Amino acid sequence: MVKGGRTRTLPAPPEIETFLAAARETNPTARAIETLFGRGLKPGPLRDQFRKLVKKTGVTPELNPHDLRRSTATMLYTLSKDLRAVQQLLGHTQLTSTLHYIAPLAAEDLSPLLQALHHPTKDKETVQ
Repeated sequence: MVKGGRTRTLPAPPEIETFLAAARETNPTARAIETLFGRGLKPGPLRDQFRKLVKKTGVTPELNPHDLRRSTATMLYTLSKDLRAVQQLLGHTQLTSTLHYIAPLAAEDLSPLLQALHHPTKDKETVQ
């Protein structure tokens, strides 16, 4: 369940689909977490397990499960440059909500874009 009590269905790579399909054979109507874990999982215990894994692996201690959602949104936007695709993946009704999830560009990534605006190539038109 997500905010508003809606169930979220997301596309998955073929390998994950195969994995989940095998797990669903035992209970075709169960959610993925219920299928894999054997029962529903509340956010608190999930966060606790995530924190244990963060500590065990030595990654940034401030990392939280929601950061994975932000990273996925940013990576999808970086690959596609399609805000609507990111909006759909995140299940937002408002595009402004989606924009909060996409990380700002680093200065080294923004600089070439600004240069291109000031010095367009012959093949590209200047934005007016």
